[in-house]
Amino acid sequence: MKTIIITGVSRGIGREFAIQYAGAGNRVFGVLRNPEGHEDLEALGITLIQGDVTDESLTRRITDILGDQQLDLCINNAGILPAPQPDGFPSTEDLMRSFATNVTGPMNMIRGLRARMKSGGKFVMLSSSLASITDAGHDYATAYSVSKAALNMLGRKIQHRIPEPTVILMDPGWVKTDMGGAGAALEIPDSVSSMIGTIEATDSFAFLDYAGNSKPW
Repeated sequence: MKTIIITGVSRGIGREFAIQYAGAGNRVFGVLRNPEGHEDLEALGITLIQGDVTDESLTRRITDILGDQQLDLCINNAGILPAPQPDGFPSTEDLMRSFATNVTGPMNMIRGLRARMKSGGKFVMLSSSLASITDAGHDYATAYSVSKAALNMLGRKIQHRIPEPTVILMDPGWVKTDMGGAGAALEIPDSVSSMIGTIEATDSFAFLDYAGNSKPW
């Protein structure tokens, strides 16, 4: 049984990660802004922790809740995708909000929890194909794309500074979430189950898609 913490479990990919890991018999802690209405997750044995990843005090509360338990895995899933602006340029507010949640949030989690990770532990950062500079032949979701590219660089810098735990950057694919839309190619459970297998099989820094294929930077 592994001890796992997942951010952004109120819906979509984060919720499915929590359900699948708990269903496999793991001890799961899920972070979300508002735990009301998520009794079904608690019924699965998932411990819900109210908080926002942009709040630096969150990890102190998490460690208090963990007690003497150590972590095997932390999945930094919480993220935001601002709506596009009419002129196509992201507003300063949207850029700052994107960086706060999509970049600073995961950094806070790693800084605050790395001392609680077991040997062989892993930090997973939910990135995106939109983070790829090589493939950026579009102007879609600029604030989100820029923040996810920054997240990738953050992951690389952190892994240079701390060789362990392993940092894995992961693109979940085009998934039928609120962000991905109903026309997306992947169902949420399929993406998540593939990512779980890829996480299990990966023991060194990488930027991968859900199936374990290397992504271009």
